[in-house]
Parts: sequence; C-alpha cells; structure tokens
Amino acid sequence: MSGTAVGDLQELRRRKASERPPQEVAASGSMDQGEGISDYEREYIDYFRQKYGDNPRSDFLGIDGMPLFCLIYIVIAGVVLSILYFSVYARHRHVFTPQASLK
Repeated sequence: MSGTAVGDLQELRRRKASERPPQEVAASGSMDQGEGISDYEREYIDYFRQKYGDNPRSDFLGIDGMPLFCLIYIVIAGVVLSILYFSVYARHRHVFTPQASLK
C-alpha cells in the first residue's frame, strides 16, 4: 500500500516546504507575532512551526470538535454505566436467573 494517505501528506509537506524557503517563513513569523517576542519565545515558535507546520492538528483519531466530544461522552458514559451494572450484578447475581416454580 504505497499510496496511503500518510504518504500523500508527507509528500504534500515536502512540496510545501520546498515552495517557501526558511527566510520567508522567518519573515512571515515576525510579521504575524509582532515585535514584542523574545528570542526564547521565537525559538519555540520556529521549532513548533517546523515540527507541526503552520496549522497544527487538534484532532484525535481524525475526529475534531463536536463529534470528538460525543465520542468521549459515549465512552465515559459507557464506562460509568458498566461499573454500575457490574456492581449491582456482583451483589445480586441471582436476580436474573429463573426461579423454580412452586407447585
């Protein structure tokens, strides 16, 4: 599977990096942030721009925003309800088993 989406993203990042030389990136970074940034902060900004690009991803498993919130909500609700169910089951195991009929 050489044509995966990951390979395409890496190729896109390489093309994007070759289109904008590093001097141009540094110049645009100074215009975006203003003159009040120290060298220490600029070093971190440049590091994260090199590592993650201009638009860092904030998604998890390809899900972002409201769908991510719903997934987390469902997972947490499932864990809590499972704990409640198993705690009731541990104390009263024979509630759900059929009883012998009294004749």
